[in-house]
Amino acid sequence: MEHSRVYVAMSGGVDSAGAALLLQELGYDVTGVTLRLRPGAEGDIDDARRAAQALGVPHEVLDCRELFRHQVMDAFVGEYCRGRTPNPCLVCNRRVKFGALLDYALDQGADYLATGHYARLGRDEETGRYLLLRGRDRRKDQSYVLYQLTQRQLAHLLLPIGTYEKATVRSLAAERGLISANRPDSQDICFIPDGDYGSFIRQYTGKSYPSGPFLDEGGAVLGAHTGIIDYTLGQRRGLGVSSTRGRLYVKE
Repeated sequence: MEHSRVYVAMSGGVDSAGAALLLQELGYDVTGVTLRLRPGAEGDIDDARRAAQALGVPHEVLDCRELFRHQVMDAFVGEYCRGRTPNPCLVCNRRVKFGALLDYALDQGADYLATGHYARLGRDEETGRYLLLRGRDRRKDQSYVLYQLTQRQLAHLLLPIGTYEKATVRSLAAERGLISANRPDSQDICFIPDGDYGSFIRQYTGKSYPSGPFLDEGGAVLGAHTGIIDYTLGQRRGLGVSSTRGRLYVKE
């Protein structure tokens, strides 16, 4: 669909930059857009801007900090404090990336929104329904974080890197001189980059979570915990206690 307008969600990483590159080479009218989601993310925004400049495409920044805080961060903290283990990326995709950002792109006259997810799209010829498929690189497949998308959202979505291996995307970015070509993959929640959920929640809520005893199912004390916010149901590693009866898991 040559000359169709597409907004590419650019995070500053190689995958979203690769998505913009591939769509540009296919003849799409590409605009890069980066979400401002939290304080301290200027480095990512600058990286995305530089990638857009290297490709010669316009770049915009959409401020979604309030929406992200209320819909994603508050929800994450609330669920975690209830002893659950939520996936904030699912909420962000539904409410922010394919909610607010998609609406913004369409309002600006774009035909599509594209992202750097390793997933693919298909369509059922009999029903006309759009299908979400696993990425070609099964080691990087991200279809599981997109499973909540609606037919309307899928109809306006492009996933250009879903048919590529990660190494190929890095190679293409390097050939075009994109600085993100060798950027390490992000493994943690974007607003908790060090992976220390307990410390983040203490700071975010301003609350303290006192230490107390670890008890087995019979009520015997096994040791002391550092505060229940530091653990999740099913956790086995990092408990600091042991038993001669086998592995221990957090049950409640």
